[in-house]
Order: sequence, then C-alpha cells, then structure tokens
Amino acid sequence: MRRQFATTVILNQDSSQVLLVLREDFRIWGLPGGGLEPGETPEQAAIRETKEETGFDVALESFAGVYLRPQWNDQRYVFRARVSGGQALQSGPETLAVRWFPVDNLPEKITPLLKEIVQDALADQDQPFEKIQRLPWALSLFLRFRIWLRDLRNALFRRQ
Repeated sequence: MRRQFATTVILNQDSSQVLLVLREDFRIWGLPGGGLEPGETPEQAAIRETKEETGFDVALESFAGVYLRPQWNDQRYVFRARVSGGQALQSGPETLAVRWFPVDNLPEKITPLLKEIVQDALADQDQPFEKIQRLPWALSLFLRFRIWLRDLRNALFRRQ
C-alpha cells in the first residue's frame, strides 16, 4: 500500500513569500507536512502537521495537486494555504526555525523537489496537477540512509 503525506504551501497575502521550516532532523528548509494518521484525510493532516511544525493555524485555499514518488512508494497531497492564527514556533521537536522566504529566492538548503512543489502550487491551473517525482538514485539512497538514522535516533531516545 502506498504511503500518503500532506504538504502545505503557505503564502503571505500577496503570494510573494512562502513559509518554510528548518527541519531538526536534516537541517534543511522544507514545507510543513507529514504522514496521514489512520482515518485522517489529507486536508486534516495538512492542517495538523502545519500547526505542529510551525505553530500557525491555516486555512486551506485549494488543493494544488498530488506527487507520486514510485521510488518511495508514496504520494504527497499538496495544498495552498494562508495563516489564519497562531504564532510561529521558536523551536519544536521537528522544527528549529520558521521563516518567510521570497518565492523567487528560496534558500540554498532546500531540495529541488520542494522548489518544484512551491512553483507548481503558485501556478494558475484549472485542475489540480498529478506529477511523478523521481530522485536521482544516489540521492534516494542517501536520503533513505538519513531517514533510517533519524528513526534509529528517535527510537533510542523515544522521540516521535
């Protein structure tokens, strides 16, 4: 069975900036999001994960689309959203920082796949997209190893 994730592209009022989180585990900038819990819809997961990782409440504006990643046997639902309340986390279990970045000047420490997600979410489209994202073989192997190390660390220190 394919694993499912939800990701939120949070834009400011004029859509010139996107909210990113500095991940605790990999020390790279990313979009808020994570895996769906049992019985949870992608929309519910997007809202929950955003609150957990940023401190902000969000209002989902639209479903931008879905990415299929066959190398990982997963799919990622992407939503556009705006902040509707809350305050930015100073740090958390998964987040070291929360910061706004210009959509045309994203930080260097962000993956090309996430840059693609931001650009696709900004595009005017009549229908949600469905795309396949493939990672280079070496990068995929490296990321799987890093995730394994992260999961081992979390298990040893009982972090979730």
